[in-house]
Parts: sequence; structure tokens; C-alpha cells
Amino acid sequence: MNLRKVNRGLVLGAVLIVGTAVYVVADMQSFKKDKPAIEEISKNFTEALAKSNIGTSDNNVEQWKKLIDDYFTDYKVSEYDVRANKSMLLQQMSQKNSYADESGKFNANIQKSQIFPKNFQVSKYGPNGALVTFDYSFYIDFVGQSERHFDFNGIDYASSFYYGDEDFWSEKFKDKLWSYSDNGTAELYFVKKDNTWKIATIQSLENDPDVNLSDQSSAEDDTVTDSNAEGDKS
Repeated sequence: MNLRKVNRGLVLGAVLIVGTAVYVVADMQSFKKDKPAIEEISKNFTEALAKSNIGTSDNNVEQWKKLIDDYFTDYKVSEYDVRANKSMLLQQMSQKNSYADESGKFNANIQKSQIFPKNFQVSKYGPNGALVTFDYSFYIDFVGQSERHFDFNGIDYASSFYYGDEDFWSEKFKDKLWSYSDNGTAELYFVKKDNTWKIATIQSLENDPDVNLSDQSSAEDDTVTDSNAEGDKS
């Protein structure tokens, strides 16, 4: 046995182990410094998400596209992945849906959109990745028969059908004020590209949407888009 070759192999192995340990420690320290920024981006995104829903359901597409351009990066997912990525969100905006009328329009006007996030947790998720989870309460007030909005599952819909009336295009619902609510856990997957953290995918876990008819017959003119406060709807 050549002892010189054995010793060389042991030295190279030791160097590799030490180098890997140094890299892991440095990577964890770097991620620890990034955690506050990642949480802040998540909060800013949540606030912008709530605001992007204000207005008529058909006119919000440009607002949603800007939101996606500002916060998301291109990221491939498998065909069986239930998470929504950038390309999937853009595709959802142009898809036809049974909640739209015969011309493919949504006639509702969203007058209030509120998201109350809490219990943020940021953890490292693979190389150059981070997973952010938090609980949320989501509230929307809309006037009309059918609406669509942007939430943590992507582009979603609500109408009086949730309320138990299949004839949600009836004229009796045209000027009614509806309250949509959802409680769940959001999961945002981030990746770091060019030293910047961007959202790769989003999804909502254990969400529980509901729609109820408001006591009012029509909505007021003012809008509220408060997504920074934590707690229940006031």
C-alpha cells in the first residue's frame, strides 16, 4: 500500500469536509441576516395584494400583472404541483370561468379588500431558497353578482353561488352587497436571484372561504385596504 497516496486522500477528504462545513456555516449566517428582509417583503406583498383587488373585477388585471412583475420571478414547477407560479398566475387571468357571464365578464365591484396576517415564520428551504408561512384572515366586500380576486391560491372567484343560490345572475343580486371571507395559512416560497429575494410560488393551506349577504342593499363609496393590522376584522 502506498502510504503517500493514502495520506493525500485523507488530507483531501479533510479539506473537503472543512470546506463544506465553512460553506454551510457561512450560508446559514447569510440567511440569518436576510430573514428580516424576507419577512418584510412578505408583508409588503400581502398589503399590495389586498390593494390590487379594489375596483371592478375585469379592470384589475393590469394591477395584478404589475404586482406579479414587482414580486415574482420565473420558476418552473411540475404539472402535479398545486402551487401557483408566475406563469400559472398570468394564465389564470385569461381563463374562462363558470362564474363569468356569457361574454366572459365579471360585473362585481370590489369596494373593500383587507388581509390581516400574523404568526410569520421564515425558514431556509434548500440552496438560495426560503419558505415563509403565516396565518391570515381575508375579507372582501363586493357589489354585484360575481367577482374574481387575487389571493394566496392565485386568481379566485366568489358569487352568491357560495350563498346557496345557483341563479347568481338573477337581477335581484345586481345591487346587493356581499361579504367574502377566508381564513387559512399562506405559504410563500422565495428564491434568491441576483442578490434579490423574489417569490417563486404561493399557495394557501387549510383555507375556508365563505360568502354572506350584507345587511345593506348597496355599498358605500369609500374603500379600505388595510393589510398591516393583525387580528380580527373590525
